Amino acid sequence: YLKYNVKSQNDVARMNKDFSAANSALAPLIAIDQEGGVVERLTSAVGFKEIPRARDVALNMDKDSAKVLYTDLAKRMRKLGFNTNFGPVVDLIINKNNPIIAKYGRSFSSRADITAKFATSFIDGHHQHGMITALKHFPGHGSSAADSHLGFVDISQSWVEAEYEPFETLIKAGKADMVMAGHLFHKGYVRDGEGQVPASLSPVALTTVLRQGMGFDGV
Repeated sequence: YLKYNVKSQNDVARMNKDFSAANSALAPLIAIDQEGGVVERLTSAVGFKEIPRARDVALNMDKDSAKVLYTDLAKRMRKLGFNTNFGPVVDLIINKNNPIIAKYGRSFSSRADITAKFATSFIDGHHQHGMITALKHFPGHGSSAADSHLGFVDISQSWVEAEYEPFETLIKAGKADMVMAGHLFHKGYVRDGEGQVPASLSPVALTTVLRQGMGFDGV
């Protein structure tokens, strides 16, 4: 689902109902990117109430009011047949000139504790209505100087250890249903004889660090 291919909420609900009915023994994951702010596939153009971007949530709300906001969002998406939301963004604002995270206010904060706190509000609100969530973008997109949607992004010089912290905190707290890996290259993940593999395809990033190091056993 993207902004340009959503004609109406009724069409979305009808399509999702058909997806769910296709195999009653194994319900599909019906996913959407509905972070808030600029990253929303369901918009006011089709009568869907939009919500603020993550940065504004963190600046203007406390964790309880944020949970109310995200619980209501999840309720409205669940009503349309969605069961998975690709959020929250737990990248940190390391590079204030970052062209894809900081630029659009998609991150809650430059601080890991604040980011984890509001991400928990996002996750708990979604869980309240049976929605699955995904932490993104591992190992952290907030320090990059380029947008990984547009090409190769090397974070070897810009990435900092603190970018792991929100992932670690939320995994330890049992809040990580899924983790979305970023198409981000870091030379520290390269094994001998291996080329420039992004984190999303790296056994070092996904197995050694995420699964073995952080104890993540989800998708």
